[in-house]
Amino acid sequence: MKLNQHTTLTISLLAATGILFVGCTKQALKDTTNLFTEKTPVVKQLNKLHEPKPYSNAIHFVVNSASLDKEDKAVLDRYLAWLNIHPDITLTIEGNCDERGSSELNQALGQRRANSVRSYLIAGGFSSKRVDTVSFGETRPACESPRNTGPIEEVRNLVVGERKAVEACWAKNRRAVIVTHHIASH
Repeated sequence: MKLNQHTTLTISLLAATGILFVGCTKQALKDTTNLFTEKTPVVKQLNKLHEPKPYSNAIHFVVNSASLDKEDKAVLDRYLAWLNIHPDITLTIEGNCDERGSSELNQALGQRRANSVRSYLIAGGFSSKRVDTVSFGETRPACESPRNTGPIEEVRNLVVGERKAVEACWAKNRRAVIVTHHIASH
């Protein structure tokens, strides 16, 4: 019987202690819930630092074009909003092309694509001093053709599935890539 009384006493003390701590914890949580809100300057700064960049860092183009479509402009508008809260960011816009055409043509087209993105950002209020452009032409593909296709005529002779794979790869390479850089603070 003594064991049961001892066990009962121990369980009762543990339960009382648990209730006491739970009550204190709830009170402590209740008292600190308003310390760190979205309006607190430190929390605002932390949120700003960890805010993700807009969806994609690549703007894709159709064949032989440097024109921005509605979807591209929407992505760039999200970038503009993000850049407005990050004054410590500069950009390099890298123009790229698929492997079709001469190196000279692709170099010029890549530069037009980079300039197209740059112009849109500047028109949206981004400082021209914070953005540079470079063209890589066809030298930095995002996708290597699934097979060594050779001239365009050979691509036309591929079976439908292979041709679609090659054209999908080329579409990934027709792009302007937005590269962000942090300005070093002293």
